Amino acid sequence: MAKISKIKDKGKIRGIRRRWLLNSVGVVALILAIAVLALASSLWNFYYTESLEDLTARANSVVYSFRNYTAPEYRSAAQRMVSDYEEKGKLELQFLDNTGAVLYSGNDLTAGTTPETPDVRQALETQEPVSWMGKDPATGENIIAASSPLIYQGKTEGVIRYVSSLAGIDRQFAFSMAVVVF
Repeated sequence: MAKISKIKDKGKIRGIRRRWLLNSVGVVALILAIAVLALASSLWNFYYTESLEDLTARANSVVYSFRNYTAPEYRSAAQRMVSDYEEKGKLELQFLDNTGAVLYSGNDLTAGTTPETPDVRQALETQEPVSWMGKDPATGENIIAASSPLIYQGKTEGVIRYVSSLAGIDRQFAFSMAVVVF
């Protein structure tokens, strides 16, 4: 009988040891998981929100410089600005007319098209700057965009829009999280 109780005792000790490890290691693992999630949320907010704010500020700055242009002046100045635009590899600068069609763009493929994202329509309707992040319906690519209406004497003459792919930001976010986790 003594042998049987020894086997049961070993089982109990193993069960206690297992429970102790689960309780102490589990709590530490839970705290680490919460800390990683909080850091991920902070990084996501930093990368994506700051990018949206930067694009909106850029669009508003260009609108401010165009604020006194009539429709014909707007078109010629927009064409000059697109041809001299130096950040074509990073950001796409678009000048749209008052219907939302692209007049001039740093990417010649989008000229003459109408963006299907809600930021353009919303900027035209509200006459307020609008930023947007999501999948581009035309390409399926994750993008961020900021549209700012150009208003002359109470009438919307057009929209100035900056567009950027989220691929680089997604890579940076994934790299940052990999560094944190590993």
